Amino acid sequence: MQTRQEQLRAAKRRQRRNDRAAGQVLYQLKLPAMLRDRIKTGMRSAAFVERLHAFLRHEVIRVADYPELALLCWNRDVEYVTREDAFRLYERNWRLVDADHLAPQERTLVDELAKEFGRSLINA
Repeated sequence: MQTRQEQLRAAKRRQRRNDRAAGQVLYQLKLPAMLRDRIKTGMRSAAFVERLHAFLRHEVIRVADYPELALLCWNRDVEYVTREDAFRLYERNWRLVDADHLAPQERTLVDELAKEFGRSLINA
């Protein structure tokens, strides 16, 4: 017969295995208490979680989705960059970007970033 401590350990192992299978990981953040409480409360709502995902999809760019940006990140070991970092990379290295052959999706991103951070310009 298992002791209560062994049962709890086994249950915790099953929970971690199930979380990994679902693609979930634990990531600790140091946040102000008020923000932590608000996020903790919001995470109970599927609508909040979806809006949070949408916010992150907009604000954090997956480098591999944009070929020219990926080339500019050749010396960085990153999968994602913030929108502002992406703008700074494009602006600082515009001379290396093949602007005539940008994919429509990447052209749209560059235009959006220029409007948001560069007063509609890329200072090449």
